[in-house]
Amino acid sequence: MEEAKSSTAGREFEHRVAEILRKNDISFREQVAVGGVEPDFLIETTDGRFVIVEAKSWPATESSVSRAAREVRFYREAIGVDVPIVVLKGLDRGRPAEGVVGEGQLIDSLTVALQSRPPSSGDRFSFRKFGTRRGSAEIYVDGKLSIAPQRTIFAAMPFSGDYDDTYFVAMAHAAHSLGAVCRRIDREDFEGDIVEGIKKLIRESVAVIADLSESKPNVLYETGFAHALSLPTVHICSSPLGELPFDVRNWNTIEYTKGQTYALRDPLVKRLAGLLENHCCPR
Repeated sequence: MEEAKSSTAGREFEHRVAEILRKNDISFREQVAVGGVEPDFLIETTDGRFVIVEAKSWPATESSVSRAAREVRFYREAIGVDVPIVVLKGLDRGRPAEGVVGEGQLIDSLTVALQSRPPSSGDRFSFRKFGTRRGSAEIYVDGKLSIAPQRTIFAAMPFSGDYDDTYFVAMAHAAHSLGAVCRRIDREDFEGDIVEGIKKLIRESVAVIADLSESKPNVLYETGFAHALSLPTVHICSSPLGELPFDVRNWNTIEYTKGQTYALRDPLVKRLAGLLENHCCPR
């Protein structure tokens, strides 16, 4: 599977999906944070519901379809989105019932999903407006939606889909709890040098969450860069700490078990909040 989003293929495919939505008179928003993540498109329905559409230029393989189906479940169960849909480039027959479709199935799947899912009860989808900051209105839907979030937390982590639950369940939750969006490299588009793009994202972040599992070289590089910038950095790891490089294993690291990432949520929020507080207001 393609590990990181191709700067050209990913961007072009997003434009294609956007054009499909426009041709069908479907309005959408971009650069909107929902529950600590930033999906490609957010659509508001006339009955007050919200739909997430992700455009993935991954190869149309069975493993990609399975990963996309897991992402749909994470959006629904961990982030709280009612209708998440992932569109895979070049996919002829997807799994519409699981929210994974090709370009040609997108509109029909949107229609079926919205017809089969009644509006949620209560005021979950009512808007509550909070002032403005730096000229960008912040709008929340049940505490989950914010327009143009001002704070970014960088996720230094393995690209593998094996860590998607760590990102959606724990990292995104921690970012959202602190009024931020969590950015992960393989969910970003870059123009030019990807390393410079990574450095720029880290520099623009208020903190870093570094998953040291498996001692991936890209993670160690990004973590070292964050340390050099003196950014607040929380280290987490699902591998035995004794297997980490000798100059890394003694860092203050939160251990967790893959597949049990809900247990990581509270310790991660507490550690991250403490570091940010000390960084902004040192005692």
